[in-house]
Amino acid sequence: MLKITKMKLIFFLFLLFIFTIVAAKDKEILFKAEKAIARAKNENKYLAVYFYGEDKNYKKINKIIKKAEKRWPKTVNFITIKVTDPQEKEIVKKCSVTRVPFTAVIAPNEAITARFPGIAELEILQKGFVSPKTAELLRGVQAENIIFLCLVNNNTKYRKDVLVSVREAVNKLSGIAEFIEIDPKDRREISLLNRIEISSDIKIAVTLVIAPTGIIMEKFTGKITPRDLYDSFQKILAMDKGCGAPTATGSSACDPGSGIVGSKGCK
Repeated sequence: MLKITKMKLIFFLFLLFIFTIVAAKDKEILFKAEKAIARAKNENKYLAVYFYGEDKNYKKINKIIKKAEKRWPKTVNFITIKVTDPQEKEIVKKCSVTRVPFTAVIAPNEAITARFPGIAELEILQKGFVSPKTAELLRGVQAENIIFLCLVNNNTKYRKDVLVSVREAVNKLSGIAEFIEIDPKDRREISLLNRIEISSDIKIAVTLVIAPTGIIMEKFTGKITPRDLYDSFQKILAMDKGCGAPTATGSSACDPGSGIVGSKGCK
């Protein structure tokens, strides 16, 4: 009886040892993708993720990466992921990979800025390099937050009043709302200003209320109160999905996680 119990114990310890090794290996492999994202964030670079299913695609991807590394050595890092590898399911899920080959671009703030079916060549890949505030906006939408977009600078009237009201509203809606401040004179944000139809020459503060789908729900010019923003919040709760409506991010209202470039179809 003692012998049998001892044998069971040895067998149990053996299984535990094997499980520990496998778990450690899994963690190490998973860390490859997470490490690439962390490194890009630390270096203030984009991360281009190329997903492939067959070795022939992997060879083509590597050729593109070598060319891209020469063109943008300080702009973007690269990683290749085989979608059939079960250890890489987290990054596959994060980038909403729908087919292979597939390409995704992740900003330094971890927002997905673009998703492309196929292997993105350099001209296509470059479309995923967006302005800093566009990346912030995409991150907020992908987190399914309500966003108060404040277009102000030191010369716009009511700047202080607007920021006080917006901060109060965000505090009350903690966890589901955030605000982004944009200087309309910032030339890096010209494409975003054009998309949301705001002039860089505004003299009075403008506040946009953006739904988690990326749709602009309200536009306020001048002073606002927290009550105005709470009312906008109620309208967002009552709205339908809004498929087909224009968005502040440039992506589909049905698929806000696609980034500024990507899937446009409603799901």
